[in-house]
Amino acid sequence: MTNQEMILAYNGIMQFQNMEQKKFEESGKKILSGKIQLAFSINKNKAAIVQALQPYEETKKSIVEEYRDTATERKAWEEEQKAAEAEKRPVQDISISLRPGKSMEEYQRKLNELAIQETDFKPKKVPLSLFEGLDLTSAELEPFIFMISED
Repeated sequence: MTNQEMILAYNGIMQFQNMEQKKFEESGKKILSGKIQLAFSINKNKAAIVQALQPYEETKKSIVEEYRDTATERKAWEEEQKAAEAEKRPVQDISISLRPGKSMEEYQRKLNELAIQETDFKPKKVPLSLFEGLDLTSAELEPFIFMISED
């Protein structure tokens, strides 16, 4: 899996778990009720992804530190927050500030190269049959495709 694929998998799992929690709070019903092995595998994969993404996060941080003027960005963000509060409007995004001699194209190229870099992450696979009986749409199943074995 690439770093980007792992990030998408993690975000998909988090989105599913948030939806699952909301559904439980509203109806008292658990989506994964009786599916302990599946729930375990989902949580195991989520934790493994977090661990596997640590080198990505460290490298991304170093790229940001090399290319971006975060002090200038922080000051602009604080000024935008004050202006938004004074004008009673939502806070707007600020522009990225680059360090002298650095280009946005090179910054984006490095981040993209990092995102598409292959990793040695191997997810805990589960059979598709573990998903049988669950009331899931194809969109709700999609975040788990990376961990489903086809046998």
